[in-house]
Amino acid sequence: MILDSVSLLETWGAEIEITPNITRAVSVAKNNHTKPSKSLNAIALFSGGGGLDLGFSAAGFQIRISSDIDSFSCKTLELNSGRRPFYNHARAMQADITKISSRELLENAEIDKNSVDLLIGGPPCQAFSVFGRRKGLKDPRGNLVWDYLRLLQEIQPTAFVFENVAGLKSIHNGSLYIKVP
Repeated sequence: MILDSVSLLETWGAEIEITPNITRAVSVAKNNHTKPSKSLNAIALFSGGGGLDLGFSAAGFQIRISSDIDSFSCKTLELNSGRRPFYNHARAMQADITKISSRELLENAEIDKNSVDLLIGGPPCQAFSVFGRRKGLKDPRGNLVWDYLRLLQEIQPTAFVFENVAGLKSIHNGSLYIKVP
């Protein structure tokens, strides 16, 4: 299922609004909209200050680990743990996504790949944004899309959310958007 612009992604009974700022969200599986009998486990990539982490935690997902290259972002995630009843995971992994393996990510999350329900993340958008220089894949940050997809393929969660700006659809005359599954 591919959702563009303002749509609604219904998964496991949770309602998640997809706003115009989100270019693409893909759900690879749905669960008849019934409440889960187990906790819903998520792994977060490119967490930054934790916007997606916080939203999905509020929707009932247990963020098993958050990852970001920026040490200050990881410290922010840890400091905010427990400030809301639904956000209390306190596991932040400061790492370069180009160097991290799915095995290492899963070990730090203390979870096996068969227990990952959701992978969330928004690779850096500056390479695609109209507010950036729109260098696309000529900007090293633009190539981080492939590392998100690599980890997605290796972990194979039940569902995933890939968040980015609308400019991803038009960069390189749309060829990159077509290549992103």
